[in-house]
Amino acid sequence: MVRNGYDHERDVLTAAGAVTVVAPRVNDKRVDSDWIGPVVDAVDTYLPVFHDAFDDETAWGYAKHVAAALTERGVDLTDRHGVDNAIQQLNAEQLAHRLLP
Repeated sequence: MVRNGYDHERDVLTAAGAVTVVAPRVNDKRVDSDWIGPVVDAVDTYLPVFHDAFDDETAWGYAKHVAAALTERGVDLTDRHGVDNAIQQLNAEQLAHRLLP
């Protein structure tokens, strides 16, 4: 638990009347332990399915197809200029493939 000073002063209405309170502000980033077990179980259950789907090229979207083609050509995906040039080349190849028998 991490304390981060105090919250804003505020009035709380009680049976005895309004009372001004200043409460400590707490930023608690812990995960409730009741949630951890089910999450771990779900990961164990679905991880094999995820791995199978991840490698299934028929389920890939367009971006993953492009990234795979660029990687296959040895393009550094962190090099924006290189990626832009390679995508232009891919687009030109696809257009030529459609136009030429």
